[in-house]
Amino acid sequence: FGGIPWDMMSFVLLLLQWRGFTKEQIVSLQFAKGLSGMCGSYLGGYLGDAFSYHPRGRPYVVICGKLIGMVSLGMFLHAKSYHQAFLWTNLLYLTATWTPAAAIRPICAELAMDSSERAQIVAMWLLIEKCSAAIFGA
Repeated sequence: FGGIPWDMMSFVLLLLQWRGFTKEQIVSLQFAKGLSGMCGSYLGGYLGDAFSYHPRGRPYVVICGKLIGMVSLGMFLHAKSYHQAFLWTNLLYLTATWTPAAAIRPICAELAMDSSERAQIVAMWLLIEKCSAAIFGA
């Protein structure tokens, strides 16, 4: 069920236009969040590997990323100015993207014996995530 907020973010352009942001501001937010997501995935993988030697280290990295991401998403949705929206959207994409790199991909790699099993796991994971997002209105 973790895909619901991400599927909802496909409507963020409409939200930003409705809030009165200019097209240049919307484009800069979209560009910056792409960079933040890229850096966040790298950071999540690094933190996941750094804490993998501790018991439950990877799950703690994911929990921290999700908690910071939830707060950032809430603050972003209530942001009134461009600077607030820029700060919160970048913090959201910097931290909420830790999950796949820190825990999901390494766990899938450990569960699967070969590449076809990994493909089946990822296909089922995406099927469940997208169906639940569609059912719950994202």
